[in-house]
Amino acid sequence: METETKEYKQAKAALTVISMLHRRADSMINEANDKIEKFAAELKGDNPAYAFRWGHSVMQQAANLEMATAIKKQMSSDGFSIWSLRDSATDRIKHAAKYPEFSTSPTSNLMAQFSTAAIASWVEILDQAIAHLEAHGIKSTTDEA
Repeated sequence: METETKEYKQAKAALTVISMLHRRADSMINEANDKIEKFAAELKGDNPAYAFRWGHSVMQQAANLEMATAIKKQMSSDGFSIWSLRDSATDRIKHAAKYPEFSTSPTSNLMAQFSTAAIASWVEILDQAIAHLEAHGIKSTTDEA
């Protein structure tokens, strides 16, 4: 049996990571869509006021949906790198921390918090992906400069 080359193992690790990120995003999108559809049905039910009492969880799912959709879109773009994606998400978190929303709308402020939390979750996911790649000797191309 022929041994796998270092390059083959790295390519295999990279494909595994990319596949995992796509599956993770798809799972988040599906879960969010399911919960949003359930909430919409509850709003049309006998007690929409009760549904709104638990509306924060739907806002959280909407933020997850928005971020997972954005991640998938960025992963499909030319020149995509997990490092640049992580750096971009980290920059968004820093911006949100430095310039928090102070709208007169509590709902808008809450949605902004959920969006920042969704971004932070993806930074953690991307950090884990990068650690896996680096464990296989794969580094960011910007590290060489």
